[in-house]
Amino acid sequence: RQERERERRRGEAAQRRGELPPPPGVEDIPEISSYKPLPEAPLLSTLEEDAVLAPSEQELLRFILRDGCTPLEFETDSEFYAGDQPRSVAEFIDDAFAADDLVFSNSCYRRVYDAYFALYDRGMDQNAIVRALLDGEDRTVAMVTGELLEEKYQLTVKSFVGSMTARGSWLVNYVPRAILAYQDKRMQKDGAQLTAALKETTSPEEQIRLLQRIEHINSIRRMLQSKLGRDKKE
Repeated sequence: RQERERERRRGEAAQRRGELPPPPGVEDIPEISSYKPLPEAPLLSTLEEDAVLAPSEQELLRFILRDGCTPLEFETDSEFYAGDQPRSVAEFIDDAFAADDLVFSNSCYRRVYDAYFALYDRGMDQNAIVRALLDGEDRTVAMVTGELLEEKYQLTVKSFVGSMTARGSWLVNYVPRAILAYQDKRMQKDGAQLTAALKETTSPEEQIRLLQRIEHINSIRRMLQSKLGRDKKE
């Protein structure tokens, strides 16, 4: 896969994640038809450094752990359409992060993310990757993976039940939306930090600079929230 062989945004990420042992076996991961995220697991919250971004990072990581190898087959009129070689869920999220030079703010989720892609880039399938994460030497990675894959979804029976085609359509809608929501949360956090700095400074020049940055962030958030609103209506 050519895209997967690119310099994956973070030369330092390869140094962070190292090598994981090969998986001892493959076990099926139960399919789910649809979900609504449940409240954050208390056990995971003890590992988090950034509570603001934690829920969004959990959501994106769940997509990767559940459906990372699933291709996202967008309609031809979609801005994300990639021809006859659609990107997988994992690639789509990773490319979005690479475009903005982003990494997860919480180290526990970043470790799982990097460990996942170290295995993904070897060409392993989804079940083998998850089994390797659960059985690997890094027990923090194993614990976080297990917590995120456990009963953190409320299954629905009104739609999508037993239909992989419908699930693919659902992923096409909600993976991009989850990325937009994460970007909005990052902008919200940055804006709050700038507002706090504005209250502390007495320098007119610094106040002007901070106000300009805050307005820039607010304009980005308006665009993101407008897009999220349109997606919700669709």
